[in-house]
Amino acid sequence: MVGDFQWQENLKTLCEYVASKIWFNRCSALPHSLVAIVKKHRNYGRYFSFKKKRVIRKIAKSVCKYLKLNFNYINLEIDRYSDRFTGYLGSFRANSVVGADIYVSYSSQFSIYRQAAVIVHELTHYFAYLNDIAFEVETEKCTDVLSLFLGFYPILCNGYAIETCGSDKLFGEKKSMIAGYLSDEELRYCYTVISAM
Repeated sequence: MVGDFQWQENLKTLCEYVASKIWFNRCSALPHSLVAIVKKHRNYGRYFSFKKKRVIRKIAKSVCKYLKLNFNYINLEIDRYSDRFTGYLGSFRANSVVGADIYVSYSSQFSIYRQAAVIVHELTHYFAYLNDIAFEVETEKCTDVLSLFLGFYPILCNGYAIETCGSDKLFGEKKSMIAGYLSDEELRYCYTVISAM
């Protein structure tokens, strides 16, 4: 977890802040096409790199369709996750008035939910950019909360769970990989707050 944003009062304030920046209540349920892709690729971790990249593109296109974003304006760069960039699973950068550069990492250690959550987070940045939704504080946490407003709770909740993976084959060393800016418990709390709005 980053910072001290774990207190419920802070999280409630954060949800209210995001709600004040958007013009919709919560969108409808999670897109069925994304759910179908996630279910179909349960064995994602075992795929070869080429197939992982195809699945990532498929997920990104599905999320773009759901959010009414033009996938053709996105420069999607996909690369293998490296320990050099610990915690750096994806990034977003606007490259024009309507375009974006989005980087997404992949790994055999990621579950399909982890991979989908990274993509959803970065495309939520793009959605916010195109719709002039600017956050002056806690930008990354606000982006996660906006993803909840957009209906991606099940993906984020499953994808941000702490995953333990082997990092050293010789000595069998294990380490935890944490994704997202809000913990599983914080996501559940924010979702409850948003649902009550």
